[in-house]
Amino acid sequence: MIWSKLVWWVLWRGAVSGAILGGLFGTFIGFVVGTIYGMAYGAPIGAIMGVIDGIALAIMTYLFWGSPQPFTRFVLSTRILGMTLNFIGVYLYFHNSFQPPSVSFIPPILATIAAYFLAPRYVKYATNLYQSNNSRKPQVNVLS
Repeated sequence: MIWSKLVWWVLWRGAVSGAILGGLFGTFIGFVVGTIYGMAYGAPIGAIMGVIDGIALAIMTYLFWGSPQPFTRFVLSTRILGMTLNFIGVYLYFHNSFQPPSVSFIPPILATIAAYFLAPRYVKYATNLYQSNNSRKPQVNVLS
């Protein structure tokens, strides 16, 4: 259940930030049409990267939670993982989809910046989720 919440948290933020950043990038290329195309391309790639990032971050969170690590190290690890995955994934998508390839460097940089700023919020959400889940008392089985 915690895994699905973590993946969902990253997925919808990936889709929203992809649509917003895609729209902003499209606006610089062509005002109205560029904004529509930017949002149309940004939201799906944001959702796809949201699933990939969400699964990777949920696994990392699960593994990280078992060892006592400082909060700042968790944020740094989340930033490194999220920024790397976003840059590579978005770059591969845009490099194979658009010509000229020189334009394909801008969306991965935007996605990397978004991952940088979302990492501390993800860590805070995951920490609160795990702490609230661990502080609950175990359910009593009424049948036994």
